[in-house]
Amino acid sequence: MTCNENLNKVENNELIRALSNRKLLMDGAIGTMLQAKSLDENDFRGNLFAEHNRALIGNYDLLSLTNPKIVKLIHREYLVAGAEIIKTNSFNANADSQAKYGTEDYVYRINYAAASIAKELCDEFQEKSGKKRFVAGSIGPTWRLASREISNSNSICDENIFKEFVEIYFEQISGLAAGGADCFLIETVVDSVNAKAAISAANLYNDKIESAIPIIVSCSLTQDGKLLSGESQSEFYEAISNTPNLIAFGMNCGFGGKHIAAYIDELLSVNRHYSIIYPNAGIPNQNGIYTDNKEESLEIIKHCLESEDIRIIGACCGTTPEYILNIS
Repeated sequence: MTCNENLNKVENNELIRALSNRKLLMDGAIGTMLQAKSLDENDFRGNLFAEHNRALIGNYDLLSLTNPKIVKLIHREYLVAGAEIIKTNSFNANADSQAKYGTEDYVYRINYAAASIAKELCDEFQEKSGKKRFVAGSIGPTWRLASREISNSNSICDENIFKEFVEIYFEQISGLAAGGADCFLIETVVDSVNAKAAISAANLYNDKIESAIPIIVSCSLTQDGKLLSGESQSEFYEAISNTPNLIAFGMNCGFGGKHIAAYIDELLSVNRHYSIIYPNAGIPNQNGIYTDNKEESLEIIKHCLESEDIRIIGACCGTTPEYILNIS
């Protein structure tokens, strides 16, 4: 079910029309796939950053600029597996997270490239099959928690802190939109204030354009079922439920399918928008390898397919195209 009174400028959007008719399958992890390729420093640098004065290994978002063929290959594998929604390789492509690598001045270009790569492939697959594919502009948390910064500050500064986070997200959102994102996916929400800043940035961008880009929000809950900032899933949803152009709300990542399954009933009981679920493949071991609960998570995802109320289903950390193929 979706909140028609707050759709505003996205009522005739293709993604809205698709969701009103059927479930959509989203892809799985991008980071897991990139990590498996054992890339070295030169792979991250490319020609653009050959003389860069900091190490760039581990900056996977940067690959959209420096090694787009690898990113494109992963998107293609997920599309072949049956995914209808592809997340951009931009989870950490914000100025706050990129500052660690000294690449904060390239945020817009990274996001534009990430969305363009995904859009090109979605258009290619749509042309071949006649079936629309969608690009979800991935917007993850920054490395800082806005709620923590505000709680530690003088209240006079609260507005300035929030404004800073809105500006950080607006730059990312602008690049994703220009590159062809079909929706803004504010995902792995652990801090409510960060998410509200991202939502504000998306609203600011949508105010500037004729046909708004839909917004999707997905939380990552702690083991006690709350955000790190302390709110329950229900409390956070009620705080953002009147967001213009919000079309879907749900959960991703977490501690695997079983953990997310424990909070699905809560989600469905309060959610007046379409629901989205994409758990990770269990909990990684000390080497970062996802060896636990993969089948359990897969069963939860298949169970979600049976629910009419859950419209977007996919997978998160530790998953692969084979995982998505088993769902489709």
